[in-house]
Amino acid sequence: MYQWVPIANQNAVKEMYDRKPTRPVMDLENHYEYWNSSISRNEDGSYRWNSSFVRNGAWHAFCAGSAGVTYGEQAVWQFANPERFNSTAGLNETWFDGLKRPGSGQFKYLRSYVERHLGTHRIPDRSLLTTSPGMEYAEIMAIRDRWWTWVTVYVPMGQAFGLDARNLSGTGDLHAWWFVPKNGSYLSIGPVPRSANLTFVPPTGGTIDDDWALLVKPSCT
Repeated sequence: MYQWVPIANQNAVKEMYDRKPTRPVMDLENHYEYWNSSISRNEDGSYRWNSSFVRNGAWHAFCAGSAGVTYGEQAVWQFANPERFNSTAGLNETWFDGLKRPGSGQFKYLRSYVERHLGTHRIPDRSLLTTSPGMEYAEIMAIRDRWWTWVTVYVPMGQAFGLDARNLSGTGDLHAWWFVPKNGSYLSIGPVPRSANLTFVPPTGGTIDDDWALLVKPSCT
């Protein structure tokens, strides 16, 4: 039995995805927003999972091979209402307040990104990275489709990394974009050469708030 680790939820997904035959995997609990945490400061300054860690868990699960992820929030799962119930894990908010937390609105950007660009035939591929991926919540993860028509790399803390892009379909140059998981916006990088060791440096980096997704496609698609 695999032990789930909150700062590396992708490891459990990898473990299940790598079993043969491969079966669909769902990550039902990556991080509950506003749950107690010793390493994450929430937007209000308290030590609770913030929206960046929630985003991190969702993208990590997806890139590890999960068929889907769910969103959870500390007050919502227990329908907390401090005025009516005393046993609400020390919360000072109701579940109505919890529905408004920023992470709940950021899951839609992951969904739109997948539906617009990636589809359903997704394959995690750690061999695409030519530099150390890191570990736990700082792990860089790569995924592609079976026909090599796209590659996506999730960069959780804006780290520089190397990518082997030789096997993408077609010939000639490729095109690359940065995607911002926090707000759903795109930043075009432009044409990039078809190379065994491309280096990418996200526009910002250094913290859990600086996560980016790289999208690379043949120029003709």
